[in-house]
Amino acid sequence: MDPATRRRNFRVHLVEGALYIGSGAFIAGPTVVPAIVLHLGGSTTHIGALPVIIYFAFYAPQLFSALHARTFTALKPWVLRGGMIQRLHILAMAAVLALAASGVDGWPLTLFLLLLALNQLWAGLVSPLWFDFFTRTTSVHERGRLLGWRSAGGACLSFLNSFVLTAALALFGFSWGIAAAIAVAFAFQASSWMVQRKVVESEFATLPAEAGRHRGSDIIRILRTDRRMRRFLLASGFVTSGASAGVFILPAATAKFGSDPASVGIYTMVLVAAQMFGGGWLGWLTDRRGSNLPLIICAISSALALGIATLADTPGMMVAAFIALGIPLGAEMMARYSFAAEASSAGERALYIGLMNVCLAPWQALSVAAGFGVDRWGYPTVFVSAIVSILIGVILLRRVPAIAVA
Repeated sequence: MDPATRRRNFRVHLVEGALYIGSGAFIAGPTVVPAIVLHLGGSTTHIGALPVIIYFAFYAPQLFSALHARTFTALKPWVLRGGMIQRLHILAMAAVLALAASGVDGWPLTLFLLLLALNQLWAGLVSPLWFDFFTRTTSVHERGRLLGWRSAGGACLSFLNSFVLTAALALFGFSWGIAAAIAVAFAFQASSWMVQRKVVESEFATLPAEAGRHRGSDIIRILRTDRRMRRFLLASGFVTSGASAGVFILPAATAKFGSDPASVGIYTMVLVAAQMFGGGWLGWLTDRRGSNLPLIICAISSALALGIATLADTPGMMVAAFIALGIPLGAEMMARYSFAAEASSAGERALYIGLMNVCLAPWQALSVAAGFGVDRWGYPTVFVSAIVSILIGVILLRRVPAIAVA
């Protein structure tokens, strides 16, 4: 890749990522989505199912996608097609919420959760292709910084959008305010898609389809021979299962201190402010120290959020919980992707990412049990159990051999 193309792609990826991530304020997983589910009549069981819907649907199809990643000579057309389908589900969610605001009841909750699952399913199918496309079109020495700046830039925009979300909920009420917010989220994501079209893909696969397709035996070989990856997957599983309890922090805040529509916007505001800091700092740290230390910091921050939520006796302390929850938001996933990229060869990069995410998917299912646990034992017991799981993961992460950063 010539220097001019590399610089151009850096700028385009940065703007595209900022627009896409910036839409997150309007559909934030730890705040807005649980609030929508509760508003549509959902229970703590539905809240417990959210990590499965959001993350399992995102992770599960990635191995299928990764197995066929090298069969595509050019990745850009597939990334664009899949990305548009994924974004259209956001528009459909806005329509469902508008119908719910108009007085339609009964089925909007089911349809909203279905659309959310389909959105994540398509995002999961595209994700390994996108990351391989991203690595083909960027320099290895700039990826950590670019991912960090994308996250930080998106968080800055998301922070501004959180004010818009708060104002919309306060002025129009939750029903119409949230429907409008999701529609604006689609506008941002559609804009990011338009920008993504400008990325120049100058590196193409040259292997024939059969030679380029990974096989199931490749997965077995990686799990059998790559001890570092096995340790990493086990450690990440404990962290993932514990961190998924973060979805209950908003319902816990509502149960303790009550809720008005604007409070969802305020919690989102502090969440994305922390994400803005965490994305830039942890991206910089990944470039210099590799992905192990940032992953440990992300895990500890998630445990801290759950600990604060357990002890909070004022709304201000609950705000602190959302700050701790926001620091690893987005950065943790990018650090895991960086680990997979560092641990693999260029030809197996997508396979490693897909394998990593599929292996982590079952750990998300434990959040359903946490939903039942909340009903039986309360939020503190679930939060403490999740903290223990995260700390086990941190201990195991410390035992994963670091990968030297070139």
